[in-house]
Amino acid sequence: MQESHPLEWSGSKTMQLTEWEIWYTYSTYLKSTVIDLEAAARRLVDSGVALCAVHRDGQANWRSKTGTQSGQISVQISKSGSRGTIKVNPDQKDASYEEFVEQALFEAAHFRFNEMRLYGTDSLLPPPYIRMMVGQCNLANTKEDVFIRCYPVIKLYESGVLTVELRIISPDRAIEPSDFIEQYVNLFQTGFDLIEVPPAISKIGTRAYHHTLRKWSIRGRRQLLSLGFSHDRVVEDLTTVEKIGRFQF
Repeated sequence: MQESHPLEWSGSKTMQLTEWEIWYTYSTYLKSTVIDLEAAARRLVDSGVALCAVHRDGQANWRSKTGTQSGQISVQISKSGSRGTIKVNPDQKDASYEEFVEQALFEAAHFRFNEMRLYGTDSLLPPPYIRMMVGQCNLANTKEDVFIRCYPVIKLYESGVLTVELRIISPDRAIEPSDFIEQYVNLFQTGFDLIEVPPAISKIGTRAYHHTLRKWSIRGRRQLLSLGFSHDRVVEDLTTVEKIGRFQF
């Protein structure tokens, strides 16, 4: 876990926190041979699981209102290493970016900038990976009146190593230090009875769960396929649009 912003005073006599971020990071791995990262990035964006996916070497795919678009992100670092230039070179002439996608591409490029500062511009470290921005997810405990927005970032390495980072940004209000610790720092101690995720994750999550249970017969696979279509219709019926500031999810 890391807190990425300094804590600030709200101006009142008692200390309150107004601007901060927390990143919860978990790691695991996939039992797989070398993964085709470029193909995986395209499929994850096409399916809607990721809003954008950026390869370590700059190849990027992102969602737009007209479908999946692609391009190359160029990150140039100054001689001093303290400044850099980020530029997106789209493959399409009519490339477009939804507002959160544009922000997510910048965040991915900024991470790459710091990797270049740490390892050097010609280093083979870190090994090849893709960084995927999922979009907003909501966690709620209706009994305790707790509601938290988080923005998962998934990093998949060619070797199968996987990290999942849950980025939590401060709400539009000041909070007491005790609430900050109880509700956010100790988030793992809170149980949630309502979780809202992007529709594509809900769709693929159900399929993935059933396929990990056992090997299904041909008849069983047909039943799963039928259930999957029914589940997709329910997800579409329950899907809502939430607007947060200038971003929409």
